[in-house]
Amino acid sequence: MKRLNYITVVLLIFLGTRSVFAQYDYPGEKDEETKKEQKHGKYYDSKFFIGGNLGLSFGTYTYIELAPLAGYKITPRLWAGLGPKYMYWKMRNYYETSVYGLKTFASFTILKDISETINIGIGDIFIYLEDETLSLEEIYYDPVNYVYFKGNRNWHNILLAGGGMRFPLGTRGGLSIYALWGLTKSAELLYSNPEIRIGFDF
Repeated sequence: MKRLNYITVVLLIFLGTRSVFAQYDYPGEKDEETKKEQKHGKYYDSKFFIGGNLGLSFGTYTYIELAPLAGYKITPRLWAGLGPKYMYWKMRNYYETSVYGLKTFASFTILKDISETINIGIGDIFIYLEDETLSLEEIYYDPVNYVYFKGNRNWHNILLAGGGMRFPLGTRGGLSIYALWGLTKSAELLYSNPEIRIGFDF
């Protein structure tokens, strides 16, 4: 459970950095922020957001992922939140299993509102940290008898880090593409390296 403290440490670092830079006001900075708030409306007004990601694949190999989330914008650049996670796998005539648990996350925007400077359709570029606590059954393959079998169900802590790009959708929502790398051994049980995701927020 010590890894659960990583996100807390990262949040404190980001908040400390924010407080240092907040002491300095540059000419016209407040006017620019006011213009952005007027342009984006509710996107800047609301501190809370919801979203998540969804994965679906059907056929011989079935995969379903449901990962809703709720978050809070600590600052315009620093977002954090949590949500449940559920994944279902089935390989026809071989095995089926479920994974479930909870994830917490934090993201920090390093380049913001890029489209307002360079019209390339990207809103933000961010770094991202996610900590998952998941219950899963380990699946083994017997090459002698050509069969899969399950091991015990255990709880695993998985820490992922990386970054991504956010594409604005209207005045409030966004679509994000992530590339994440596992920082713990347990990540190899579920994810490729890197793990590519697509998520939404509103």
